[in-house]
Amino acid sequence: GLYDTIQYPLCHISSKEDLALIDKCHAADVGVIAMKPLSGGLLTKMRPAFAFLRQYENVVPIWGIQFMNELEEMLELDANPPALDDEMWSVIEQDRRELASEFCRACAYCMPCPVGISISMAARMSLVIKRLPWQQFVSDYWRKEMDRIEECTECGQCKSRCPYGLDTPSLLKKNLAEYEVFYREHV
Repeated sequence: GLYDTIQYPLCHISSKEDLALIDKCHAADVGVIAMKPLSGGLLTKMRPAFAFLRQYENVVPIWGIQFMNELEEMLELDANPPALDDEMWSVIEQDRRELASEFCRACAYCMPCPVGISISMAARMSLVIKRLPWQQFVSDYWRKEMDRIEECTECGQCKSRCPYGLDTPSLLKKNLAEYEVFYREHV
């Protein structure tokens, strides 16, 4: 009875435990504000993301619209909501296979890093360069940012703060290794 709403990162690749929070809130007459419904840009298809969250009557997503075409698409989806059909579930299952395991959601609860690593981007860089326009990440700036991972002291602060229980130092090293290969191939 203390809250009318909670705000939490939720999307169609969220874990079963995270999604169970929606039903718990519904039972307690609490609304859910879904943060990062497109996982910081890694979910690139708005229709399945929209259809998935629309099935919950107590969820309101914060879409993070940045461009006019995104606003227009969102307004169209709201005016003509897509059905959560087999085609949508196929896309959702594909996203879950690709992203749901060791996936940094960029919540930034791990920050700040004592040595200045931009953890919320660096820990998911291998996914970012595969799912978003990669050109901006093959730059001197991001090369320098990714190289900071080599300065990681494995102090454990980031790992202890991660609400998803990720082994952040290992995830950073894995992303650096994949980034280095990608960088060499694209520079």
